[in-house]
Amino acid sequence: ESPKLEHVLQPLDGVRVHQHLDVLEVCLGWERNNRYSIYNKQGEQILYAYEAAQCYARQCYGSLREFTLIVTDNDDNRLLYLQRPLRCSSRCCYACCCLQKLHILTPPDIFLAAVTEKWTCCLPEYELQNTEGDMTFTIEGDCCHFRCCCSINFVVKNSFGCEIAVIKKEYGGCKELIGACNDFSIEYLD
Repeated sequence: ESPKLEHVLQPLDGVRVHQHLDVLEVCLGWERNNRYSIYNKQGEQILYAYEAAQCYARQCYGSLREFTLIVTDNDDNRLLYLQRPLRCSSRCCYACCCLQKLHILTPPDIFLAAVTEKWTCCLPEYELQNTEGDMTFTIEGDCCHFRCCCSINFVVKNSFGCEIAVIKKEYGGCKELIGACNDFSIEYLD
């Protein structure tokens, strides 16, 4: 029987997400499905995630592509699906239909929540909505999230506006020059 995701994450005060470096992708410039290992603060792998996206979409649309991210436990039991449709991310277009959206599902395709980008001029901002469409969390980024040589922070707030977590894209140094090999950390606040 597959363990529930909340039993894996509940006792933790944070996690680290490491994107695997794909040597073929770096050498050939051919975009491949991304793979991630998810660790607790002690460095033990607790989850694994892998992307399922069409080859054509990966090559032609890059980071805007439609994809499904499948999250599994260490025994390859599927725990969660993250599905994102193809979207344009241009801030020049005021059409709200172009904003990013991510659906969160549990097997077998049971809708759990959605993360929706809000239209803002400067600050990246997202809302997490439950199955009823109620906003339960907001995720707010820094005004400049294209920084060089430093980490990028996103603050997670509950529906009362209290900070409950920080999502950080860690600065990768020289490895950011050779390809997509990102590290993220999520720290849950008291």
